Amino acid sequence: MTTSVLRVSFRSLIASGCIAATAMPDAVAQCAPDWLPGGGFPGVDGDVRALVRWDPDGPGPLGEHLVLGGNFDIAFTVSAGNLVVLDPATATWSTLGGGTQFGLGALLVTTGGELIAAGGQAQRWDGIAWQTFGTFTSGSVRALLELSNGDIVAAGDFDYVNGMVASNLARWDGATWSEIGGGVPGWIDSIAELPNGNLVVGGFFDRWASTDPMGHLRQWDGATWSPLGAGVDREVFALHVLSSGDLLAAGEFLNAGGAAASRIARWDGAAWHDVGGGVDGRIRAIAPLANGDLAVVGYFANAGGLPARRVARWNGNSWSAVGAGVEMYPVAMAELPGGDLFVGSEWDGVLGSWYSVGRWDGSAWSPAGYGLGFNGDVDAIAVDLDGGFVVGGTFDQAPAGAASRLARFDGVSWSEFGSGVDGYVRAVAVRPVAGVAGGEVIAAGSFTHAGGLAANRVARFDGAAWTPLGQGTSGWVHALAVAPNGDVIAGGEFLYAGGQWSPFVARWNGASWSPLGTGTSWHVFAVAVLPDGDVVVGGNFARAGGIDCENIACWDGVSWSPLGPGLNAPVHALLALPNGELVAGGDFSYAGTTHCPAVARWNGSIWSPLGGGAGMAVRALARLPNGDVLAGGDSGRGLSRWDGATWSVVRDGVSGGYGRVHALAVSPRGEIAVGGGFHFAGASWLGADVSAYFARLGSTCPAAADPIATACVGPAGPIELAAENWPWTGS
Repeated sequence: MTTSVLRVSFRSLIASGCIAATAMPDAVAQCAPDWLPGGGFPGVDGDVRALVRWDPDGPGPLGEHLVLGGNFDIAFTVSAGNLVVLDPATATWSTLGGGTQFGLGALLVTTGGELIAAGGQAQRWDGIAWQTFGTFTSGSVRALLELSNGDIVAAGDFDYVNGMVASNLARWDGATWSEIGGGVPGWIDSIAELPNGNLVVGGFFDRWASTDPMGHLRQWDGATWSPLGAGVDREVFALHVLSSGDLLAAGEFLNAGGAAASRIARWDGAAWHDVGGGVDGRIRAIAPLANGDLAVVGYFANAGGLPARRVARWNGNSWSAVGAGVEMYPVAMAELPGGDLFVGSEWDGVLGSWYSVGRWDGSAWSPAGYGLGFNGDVDAIAVDLDGGFVVGGTFDQAPAGAASRLARFDGVSWSEFGSGVDGYVRAVAVRPVAGVAGGEVIAAGSFTHAGGLAANRVARFDGAAWTPLGQGTSGWVHALAVAPNGDVIAGGEFLYAGGQWSPFVARWNGASWSPLGTGTSWHVFAVAVLPDGDVVVGGNFARAGGIDCENIACWDGVSWSPLGPGLNAPVHALLALPNGELVAGGDFSYAGTTHCPAVARWNGSIWSPLGGGAGMAVRALARLPNGDVLAGGDSGRGLSRWDGATWSVVRDGVSGGYGRVHALAVSPRGEIAVGGGFHFAGASWLGADVSAYFARLGSTCPAAADPIATACVGPAGPIELAAENWPWTGS
């Protein structure tokens, strides 16, 4: 951490007694502006392939934890290389040694309590670091098993282990690897040991080859391979040995032993049997439960003819659903000692709204992140009158829990806005209203309801309830701005506002909508109000009010006018400066013949570039208290700062996800809020803190001042202390 020196300026220092009482040398603080703790991520950003219970300290006091393995970089509150651990006692997530280098397909806890993870490598956790004892090539490990003699069997779709030929199957005796029975002619998804010591493997094998008549299941007795009856007709994904010694096989098959068996069947050592009518889609995993029941997960909708969405329970006699099931595509499951069930799934950014991990607490399914973090992009940020942040976007979960596309951060905690809205929020603004703490919040976007009430794309929240702004607009709203008199200016893709013809931009005066002349010729993406009350709009249009205005135009209350030659590509962000100048950001590269790559300044007469540009297409702009300009966008780590001379990436920027910044805001205390499609703020990947979709940059040790016992007032009024340098500038 670098050292920052706080310098303060004293205003109205006239009374000499006051000077003597308050003058002091520079205060040195052992901190610098840095990213503040983020809200985490609501799951993982990739596949969860394996789940297992593990007690890190054996007979110690820690208790059993849940280990997740797969192919992911971020998990909940931590950067995790393919592996993360949940402590259910504290509901906290952590990594082990920063995770593993290769993606994981299987996890195993041995009878001695050792944790083994395998994928491209086989590794064991020694309590401090991962120790590699096998490297698999031309494929990876999909299943692990500890045999009754303590040997470890690894199975999958590999050809070699540590350079030795091993066709999809190998045994580790504690010192060396060896191939088992010449391997098998296809990939293995599951393995099990029968009470007689035979090893059973299931997967996808070539049953029609003349040298391989055994289908997708076979057993190894230590000397030869043999079939299990007539086997099954399609891929086997899961095997489980019952307490009776019978074997359950599950997968994609429809026939076992020559008879109908829908995706699951029981082998009693002599014949195959149907299991309660089975399920109507692929089964990927079988998990034993504490009460003796079994749970299965997969891609089915019914079990035993009853609705059971992708998760079902078998009690030995009949099938039942586990709640309403899940929307994910689960491939793994485990039960914690308290009875909570966890499912891990293949990554699906649309259907997998829980980001690959879900939890059943006995009464309901929920994301496994215990309410941490946003689960979708933050596209808009505004500062309320109390200095808090109001954010909107595509999310339906915020750090405090459910939050339908809108949430507020007051500097300490998060809260929601009633039941929120039913569509995306693209813009938020705060309007001063008497009696409304923090101000009235205006939200706009694609929604048609707010707080359960009809509200066409724009609505207001007064701290207690939602109210539509008249009839709203006929299409999406992308931008909002509040005029000095409290009027709200909206821009977007609409043609009507309040039922009136208002192409792409309109004004709400608190009671009704009105057009700004004849509007623009196409979409408006950004709106700003200059200090004199003039309205500037930017977007993707060629004319405003019938006047040629390339992508940017100004409305003075009576008519539209161009801002010089305009900009040669769409404008996505506008920033009005206190001196009346304007900064524009977007996809453009020129203003007339002046090269202005993606960001430019208008001084009332001409456009000028801000250096060589921020190194990215700009989607958001904000101003620091000292006058520096922040730009957020689609590349270059998403966040840059212009100090009047040069551009620089702000504290390593953001990364992960799409790595994009969509929204920026600066609070009165100088804290920066950043929203977008990123997962990390600052240093990325292993060891980084997670700030999914929303991040804050500010002082890690705010400045403090000792009060003076007596009032200290000069001719110009009370004395004010203002910080002149970062990280407290302007506070």
